[in-house]
Amino acid sequence: MKFDFSTQFLKVDPPDTSFSEAWESLCYQLLSLKHGVDGLTRLRPPDRGIDIWRRSSQEAYQCKSSQQGAMGSIDANESIKSLQTAVFHKNTFEYHPVLGEQLA
Repeated sequence: MKFDFSTQFLKVDPPDTSFSEAWESLCYQLLSLKHGVDGLTRLRPPDRGIDIWRRSSQEAYQCKSSQQGAMGSIDANESIKSLQTAVFHKNTFEYHPVLGEQLA
């Protein structure tokens, strides 16, 4: 099954002001449907490399997106930098990372 999460599907509505923020909102909504909103926190800049934090299970999420929607169009350097920042601040949040495959 394929899903279309491109700019044709995902619209930027207030309070979001960019595609990236709208993508994080979508990720938060999907996670809240799966886990509920209790203990689920969407971090704002400076986010220390973590976009969404689930306190109860100590899970940290990054929500990476590309407005082009094409496979491979995400800036790998930006993703690596965010991951390095999250690892650097790991002791602050006391979390374990969740890989995409674990979300299904």
